[in-house]
Amino acid sequence: MITCWVEAADWREGAVVLSRGESHHLVRVLRARPGEKVRLVDGAGRQADGVLDAADPHGATVAIHAVRTAPPLRPRRILVQAPAKGSRMDWLLEKATEIGCDEIWPVMTARAVSKVAPGEEERKRLRWEAVVRAACKQSGNPWCPRIALPAGFDECLARAAGRPALFGCLTPEAKPLKATVREMLAGGAEEILVFIGPEGDFTEEETAKMLAAGVKPVTLGPTVLRVETAAVYTLSALAYEGN
Repeated sequence: MITCWVEAADWREGAVVLSRGESHHLVRVLRARPGEKVRLVDGAGRQADGVLDAADPHGATVAIHAVRTAPPLRPRRILVQAPAKGSRMDWLLEKATEIGCDEIWPVMTARAVSKVAPGEEERKRLRWEAVVRAACKQSGNPWCPRIALPAGFDECLARAAGRPALFGCLTPEAKPLKATVREMLAGGAEEILVFIGPEGDFTEEETAKMLAAGVKPVTLGPTVLRVETAAVYTLSALAYEGN
């Protein structure tokens, strides 16, 4: 079944008019015709099954037959991620959406290889937002991650203050990921933040700041993982333990 995106503010009882972009893709690219079944998602847990009523490439109309709302995932998962280079970041965002991630905060660390130039933050965010929306439609996940504006390490750490958080590392004080997550959940954690550094890892200063802020160091196994692998590994563990 074809899945289309509808902004939450654009939902209407009985029928929905798709955006110009979604309409063009549905009618011109996928060549959908009236009577074809369509699924709608808004990224905030709402889904609907319907039928294409008017195949207008500038404003297709879908008649809604059934609406349902999926319960939110628990715990809420926030990925504080140093951007990977090029297509690897797109892949990371896709997988984070498929697994189930509520928010993604791109963090600019000292050793980050992929930098976001000043003034380019919103353009970059919009591009990444398009990637997660496409992944949301493809995977059928009714909850789409919210992409924050890229921000500096200190700003992201301050935003995480007082919230259960962990970061992957290979330091001696790091505890197993599974044990740390279970301990957080047993303590009543409703959300967990995951800090994943760049290829060159967090600096000693950044690590010290996280430890001082109460971010828990965890080991992700005996091998060194690429940043996208580390993100997927950790989010998968949260999904397994939480659901």
